[in-house]
Formats: sequence, structure tokens, C-alpha cells
Amino acid sequence: MLWLGIGAGVVIGALALLWGARSAWRAAMRAEIRAHLAETWPGWTLVEEGSARLRIQAGDDALQVDLTHLYRELSEIRSGDAAADRTARQERFRHFFAGAADSLRETSAALTPADRERVLPMLVGPSFLAELRSTVELPVRPVSGSSLAVVYVLDGAHAMSYLTEVRRSELELDAEALHALALANLRARTSSEPVRTALDQEGLVAVATGDGYDATRLLLVGEQLGPGERLAAAVPGRDMLVLSKVPDDGDWSGLAALAQTFQGDRPVLDRPLLVTASSIAEM
Repeated sequence: MLWLGIGAGVVIGALALLWGARSAWRAAMRAEIRAHLAETWPGWTLVEEGSARLRIQAGDDALQVDLTHLYRELSEIRSGDAAADRTARQERFRHFFAGAADSLRETSAALTPADRERVLPMLVGPSFLAELRSTVELPVRPVSGSSLAVVYVLDGAHAMSYLTEVRRSELELDAEALHALALANLRARTSSEPVRTALDQEGLVAVATGDGYDATRLLLVGEQLGPGERLAAAVPGRDMLVLSKVPDDGDWSGLAALAQTFQGDRPVLDRPLLVTASSIAEM
């Protein structure tokens, strides 16, 4: 989903409506998911970690399931027949969580070089990073000039798990190689169009593809800028990246309001950023 060249006030209003509607719909879907799992997998303990993440605990094994792909599949079920739609959703639940069960059983298996293509970066804010570090040892890369940091995940159709130091060593990657690999994998699924549009047009460009990595795409903006080019950016939540020209009058209040409004369940950063080809700085 992409909004191009729209005034800030219009974007903020439109996103507020969209965000509210999406939050309500996701809450309804999670209620159905919980009911399904209580019946189908009664041995699982479930902990919601934001609107798009679910931690499954089964004995000593744990897995963080990313619901982004499932939400996308569920949103396509629109026959107009409520009973038929509910049956279709139940079938999607069965398929999706059968895959999650397989992933849960595989959490103790060592990674191989073939798993490198699943490695992606994840941009996180300071509070979430502290929470992650309190439970597991992770490779972390600070984003210079900001309070943001990069952690790494193993992406899959049914689950996303954070890459621990132990798992990094299984991939035989040092810190620099891991970061380069993660960025390359993200780059392969990222368009340069939003950056060029933000440079060429007035208004805001809001990137919300729904794949769970939109805020993280901030890491690729600088490499798409030429000498002297710069953009303003906001990453209010994991599923949103907003870009615009740098305010000519130095007034960042509109972007600051945007950064503080659309945080969802997991705020990334509550202030705007200035991005150049060589730096990212909080404003």
C-alpha cells in the first residue's frame, strides 16, 4: 500500500481512519485465532506481542509467530456469506498453524547455509530492544546518529524468529557479514520508487506494504540518495515508513506529530529523522 504526493494533513487524517479500522479488524481476527488454537492446540501457551506477533510456548520450546502473512490471506476472504467466510478462515488457521507447529519442532535444529536467504534486518526502538535483550542474547547493530538499532530475524511463511548469537554462529557469519547479508535480502524485496517520488514531488510518501519490514526499509533510503540529496523520514510503527522533502522553513512539527500518532502496538521511534546518503539523524 502506497500513498504518493499527498498533503500532510490529508495523510494524517486518512492514516488515522485506516489505522483504527485495521486495529479493530485485527483484534477480531486474533479473537478467532485464540479460540481456534484453544481447541486445536490446547497444550500451547499464547502471549500476544503486539497486533501482528504471537509467542507460542510449548513445554521448553518457544516460537514467535508473525501474523502478517496470515492477516493478508484473511483479508482476501470476502465472499459476502458470513458463514462461508468463517469456514474459510478456519481452514486458513489450520494450515497456517500446522506450519507453525512444524517450525516449533524445528527450533532446536541447527541452521545451515541454506537458511541465509531467510535472514532479514529488523529496526527496533530502545524500549523494545531492552525488552528483547532481557530474555535472549542477540547480535545488535546501533544505527549511528539515532537511538534506533538493528536486530536480525529468520523470516518464514508461518513464523518469524529473532536470530540469537547462537544461531548466528550456526550460519558462520560475523557481525559485518550478517548485516550485509540481511540488507541484501531486504534490498531484493524493496522498490526504489518511494525514495525517488519523495524527492521529486511535494507531500508525503507513506510506505505500508504490510510485510512487516516497512520501517526497516529506512536503512536502505540513504544508499538511494545522491550527493547533496536528503529526505525527512518517520518510522512510527513497524509497518510504516513515511518520507518527504526536508521542510524548507525548518518546521518539523508536522512530521513530529505523525511520528507520535501512528505507533500501533510497537512504537519504533516517536520523532522524525533526517536522512542523507551518509547519515541518519534524529530531529
